[in-house]
Amino acid sequence: MQNSIIPNDVKSIANYAFTGIGLTAVVIPNSVTSIGSYAFYNTKLRSVNIPSGVKSIWPYAFAATSIVTATFEDTSGWKTDLTTLSSDDLSNTSTAATYLKSTYSTVDWQHS
Repeated sequence: MQNSIIPNDVKSIANYAFTGIGLTAVVIPNSVTSIGSYAFYNTKLRSVNIPSGVKSIWPYAFAATSIVTATFEDTSGWKTDLTTLSSDDLSNTSTAATYLKSTYSTVDWQHS
């Protein structure tokens, strides 16, 4: 599997949904509100767009990926178990990618 388009009626991406497969690209629709633990763990994703509908990202969802850019449609109101994430940091696609795949990959993310 190289690419995946998640259907518009999907509300949650399950834990381990794409773990370990050769996924290189994914389209996440705005209907998705939650991205489960290890959902994209150990994939070959290089970029990801987090739609404004996403309200939670669970631990290790994007850990061990090749993500170099992450685009958040809504950069304000994000916090983790450890800190509130700055809108400026999440507006920087490289910093956001680093946060998703390593810096804050082990904790829950919540969007208010």
